[in-house]
Amino acid sequence: MMAADASAGPLDAAHLCLCAGLPSDGILMSDWDATYDGVAAALGGLDLEMPFAKFMNSAALMPALSGGAIEESLIDDKVKRILRVIFRFGFYDRIQKDSSIQLDDAANAKVALDVARGGIVLLKNDKNILPLSSNIKSIALFGPNVNNNPAGGGSSYTVPYHYVSLLKGIEMMYPGVKINYVNDRFTSLEDRAANAVFFTAKGDRTPGVIATYFNNKELQGEPVATQTEKVINNIWSGKPGVAGLGAENYSIRYTGIIRPEQTGNYKISVKGDDGFRLFINGENVIEEWHDQAPKLKFTIMQLEAGKEYPFKLEYYQNGGGAQISMAYFIEKIAFTDAEKAAAAADIAIVTAGFDNSSEGEGADRSFELPEYQDTFINAIAKANPNTIVVLNAGGNVAMTKWLPNVKA
Repeated sequence: MMAADASAGPLDAAHLCLCAGLPSDGILMSDWDATYDGVAAALGGLDLEMPFAKFMNSAALMPALSGGAIEESLIDDKVKRILRVIFRFGFYDRIQKDSSIQLDDAANAKVALDVARGGIVLLKNDKNILPLSSNIKSIALFGPNVNNNPAGGGSSYTVPYHYVSLLKGIEMMYPGVKINYVNDRFTSLEDRAANAVFFTAKGDRTPGVIATYFNNKELQGEPVATQTEKVINNIWSGKPGVAGLGAENYSIRYTGIIRPEQTGNYKISVKGDDGFRLFINGENVIEEWHDQAPKLKFTIMQLEAGKEYPFKLEYYQNGGGAQISMAYFIEKIAFTDAEKAAAAADIAIVTAGFDNSSEGEGADRSFELPEYQDTFINAIAKANPNTIVVLNAGGNVAMTKWLPNVKA
């Protein structure tokens, strides 16, 4: 399989050196979305573009055949290679599933548990607070990953046959201890975006924005559609539901008016996958014009009640997941119930980090924890000096804002 990265110039899928030293009876396939030039990839030795023929297809190859850039024998050879592998593995001869292999196997479950335990790293253990004392009477649990199966996204994500959540594990380990799970869910940007109020034009009293759709990533050419939409809060797993657009390679321009009801410092937030940029009063205040996993960016602006602020939000989708959400609000953060629960417990445990929607493959997630988590950890640690943080992340994260304030 050819990687998505470039190597000494051209992308690997288009490199003429691909075939050197490789077995002559197999196939060369690309990584997902790693092909950008069908003719160059075919000449470079690529036999199969994955996940589908986006560039290495008849529309690209037929003109090259007619013009003499590639030979028909080259295409024949690629077909032979693909069919040879299909027949070798018996894809047409039998069902590709061995029913004698037990799916939910106790031995496999033990290996998975050992791997999970082996991946735990203890970064801090002030005054040996871990393992927990047998004298504790109560534990308060907080955070987004207390009662689920935290895992990264992308190709690594697997739905387990069964799992033990942190909540269930604590209950099993400390049967005589009072466990208080405080499901104090943060107000996400998606929640705020679903209720954001925009207007289509100055002086207009009808809520909404104007959305203009293009069938390319550059916002170029004739739009395929222009329509009024109530909010900007879209998460697509496939096509965006606009005629003329596929699941990839499109762009959208949103225009509208922000007319706040009260004066104050507003947090204007955008979350996007892939690229996005925001202009307010003609000024570029957010710039994230590149491929990426879902990323949240914001700017703080002083807005006056009743005053109209024209904005333009531009977005493009290359491949994979797709999201664009926007909201503006005066941020008031309060964790009163959680702080009370933390203060009343002997031990406070906060889960923080990422999940399969915020950490995966094909793009870098942020080094910082998702919104509000740093603030939440510090609030709990202030309420209870015996606070322990459980981080769920596939790599390092920024911890300096709260690490000195927690025990472990």
